[in-house]
Amino acid sequence: MPLPHPSPRNIAWFKRNPWFEAEMLPSLRERVFAALNGAGLTHRLPAK
Repeated sequence: MPLPHPSPRNIAWFKRNPWFEAEMLPSLRERVFAALNGAGLTHRLPAK
């Protein structure tokens, strides 16, 4: 899945697309956690 680079130059894009942070990031965080947990890593990042 292509992701926008978290660059200061992309702030306008993030402001025009608030759905990305609200809908996509929680799902991506869960998928990354599941992948890392399957690799034996159990440390969980704090939720925002």
